[in-house]
Amino acid sequence: MGTALTGRRIDAAHAALTRLMALDPRHPRLRRYLHLMQAVEDLLALSPTEQLQALESMEPEARDLLGHRARDLLAPFWAALAAALADRLFDPDAPRLHTGYAWARAGLHPAARDAIKSQPAWRSRPALVLAHLEACQRMPDPAATRRDWALLCWEHPLEAQQAAIRQGPCGRPAVAAVGAVR
Repeated sequence: MGTALTGRRIDAAHAALTRLMALDPRHPRLRRYLHLMQAVEDLLALSPTEQLQALESMEPEARDLLGHRARDLLAPFWAALAAALADRLFDPDAPRLHTGYAWARAGLHPAARDAIKSQPAWRSRPALVLAHLEACQRMPDPAATRRDWALLCWEHPLEAQQAAIRQGPCGRPAVAAVGAVR
């Protein structure tokens, strides 16, 4: 079941689910697999706002059921959402509906960085500076990361302080940057 889902082979996942229902209709994970499968099947018919909500809500379930392979299932959906958001300008009232956020969730940090840099006056938006900083940290691009920290400290000191508090013990981001600050 999990292998079929992570490979996004929906027909094979349905077949495995049907076998599981026949063998053990009271399997403790059966309902959760059914719910995850339904969410995956419905995802592409949703608006970008609904896709974002659906992806964020299914991620914990997918991680619990599929472990580290949840990324194999979800990354292409995050990338599709990023593509759907490509023409949308950054909205500080909905920062997670920016293509950079979706690219980052797909694990494609160079694309996230490029999407952020394509926004007009991105350096004046603390949320975008933080997202750019995180993408540069994960690539890694230490020079760009240092430049972003300097910019953040100089132009947006309150947000820099909040971001520094959220940093993990090794300087790694403790939370996703986009959406944390407006």
